[in-house]
Amino acid sequence: MWLSAVGIAFAAYLLLVRRLRYRQRDRFLEQFTSSELEHMTPATAQKIALNSLHYDNVVTMTLGTYVALFKVFGIPSVASLLIKTGSFENARSISKRLADTNVLLSTLITNPFTGPGSGNDAGIDDPRGAIAVARMNYLHGRYNINNDDMRYNLALFVLEPMKWTAHFDWRPHSPIECQAMFVMWCEIGRRMGIANLWSTLDEMDAWAAAYEEERMQPSEASFELAHTLLEHYYDRLPGIPGARRFLRNVVHSILDERTRRAMGLPDPSPSVRRTVYGLFHLRAFVVRHFCLPRRKPLYWADVKPPGPDGRLHTIYQRRGGPWYYPEATGLAKIKQDIKVSLGILPHEKVPGPQWRSQGYRLEEIGPTRFEREGHEEVMAQAAQIHGQEIKGPLGLRPEK
Repeated sequence: MWLSAVGIAFAAYLLLVRRLRYRQRDRFLEQFTSSELEHMTPATAQKIALNSLHYDNVVTMTLGTYVALFKVFGIPSVASLLIKTGSFENARSISKRLADTNVLLSTLITNPFTGPGSGNDAGIDDPRGAIAVARMNYLHGRYNINNDDMRYNLALFVLEPMKWTAHFDWRPHSPIECQAMFVMWCEIGRRMGIANLWSTLDEMDAWAAAYEEERMQPSEASFELAHTLLEHYYDRLPGIPGARRFLRNVVHSILDERTRRAMGLPDPSPSVRRTVYGLFHLRAFVVRHFCLPRRKPLYWADVKPPGPDGRLHTIYQRRGGPWYYPEATGLAKIKQDIKVSLGILPHEKVPGPQWRSQGYRLEEIGPTRFEREGHEEVMAQAAQIHGQEIKGPLGLRPEK
């Protein structure tokens, strides 16, 4: 008798999953008129793209973004420039570079587009996205970066998450979501001052493929940068026999052949490659048929209002270094101390002033040597992007 009851309950659960799986996406799109979807503004596009990133396709879109960030190292001119910046000289500088990149990208994506050309008619007055773009522009402006290299990197942020979601998630992006990602990233490119942006997603895809075929060639710079960054990740592994070799094969499985050749990386073990792809497909099957949809969004940036000093914190404690993560208090402090005493958490990786535990201001993000530079220039450009002067806690603070 009880087996029958369990069977009926399980069948009911599966039917509920099937009923609810697509409802979140479909109900979300119902708020837009057909005209709004056909003539998509950047603000509308951002809402649609973030609905996928924060709810339905979190894992594959995040993985695709990481692949995009790494894949661009296969372009020799990009790799050479990044090495010259000095941001990959040691573990500390690498961890800060990664943390800063995460802060700027997640902030400019997560916070609503505002200002001229955004299509934002909701009266939202949050300038964080504008400041993040302006700070990124300031840091890029310290170097002579080829416009086509910038275009290629921008294209990867659209194409790689879509590719990984189509191949390995429980559902691919819909045509509307693909168009939304294209419009959103082109608006970011416009705000970054990237010239010769594309008119359609197909045009972007064709251009990126041709550019990659022509420019992604083996080079010492790509080899050096790729191996430096990968060793940084491998060094964080626990001392389990074979773990390093296995992770290498996992990473090589994720990268396509041309990228591996450009970076001097060997082909992955066929058995590991099959295992990795099989696990992705198994996860997609389980999520599609057995998991209820996510009820709360998964954010990658702090969306809470800043404190009186305009400082914000990261919401995840990075293993490479807890940059901008607040110091623990209360029960969290007790748990942290237990982890340290058991050797689970290295004492040098405990959040503190050396990791900027007081938080960050967006106009200060970047290499240590630039933290106190360019604030007026950044905030002036941010005001132009935002469409009005930036006041309040996020406004420019007088130098002490």
